[in-house]
Amino acid sequence: MKRVPPWILALSVLMSCATSRETVKHASEAQMQNYSTLAIAKFVSPDPAIGQRVSERLAVKFAEAGFTVTRQEKLKKLTGKEVLNSTEPTPVDIAALRLNNIKAVLYGTIDRYECLTKKKRIWTGYAPEKKDIQFCSASLSIKVVDSIAGETVWQTQESASEETEDMTARLVLERVLTKIEDEIPKINQ
Repeated sequence: MKRVPPWILALSVLMSCATSRETVKHASEAQMQNYSTLAIAKFVSPDPAIGQRVSERLAVKFAEAGFTVTRQEKLKKLTGKEVLNSTEPTPVDIAALRLNNIKAVLYGTIDRYECLTKKKRIWTGYAPEKKDIQFCSASLSIKVVDSIAGETVWQTQESASEETEDMTARLVLERVLTKIEDEIPKINQ
C-alpha cells in the first residue's frame, strides 16, 4: 500500500474547509403556507440605518411573494410594548404575535458591511504605480421562525466581496440582497 504524503492530507483538509458553506435550510412552499402571516423583526446590523433599509426592502419582497407582512414598528404601536428587538422571540414577543395572529417572524443579521482601501500596483506606462482600490464585502443572513415554537422554518444566507476602484459596501449588499430575494418562497393566498 502506497503511503500518502502528509502535505497532501493537510491540503485536502484545508480545501474541504475552504469550500464548506453553512447549511441552508429551506421549507417547502406548502409548509410555508402555514406561516403566511409574518412579522419583520429589527435587523441586527453594524449600521442601524442599513439594517432598517434592508428589513423594509425584504418586507416588500415577502409581501410580493404572498405573505401578509407586519413591520416591527406597527406591532410596537399595536401593543404599546417594545417587541421584536432581539434575535429570538421573547415571551413579550410571543404574546404580541399570538394576540395579532402572526404565525412567524423574519429575523435578519447583516454580518459584514465594510470597505477597506488597498494599494495595488498597476502598470500605466513604463513603471508600476500604486493605486487605491476598494475591497468591499457584505453578508446577510435571514431566517423565518415559528412564532410559537421558536423553531426556524426557513433560512438562507449570502455574502459577496468585490475589489474595484469605485466599489462601495452598498453596491455589494445590493448584489447579496438580489440573490436572497430570488430564494424567497412564494405562497398562494
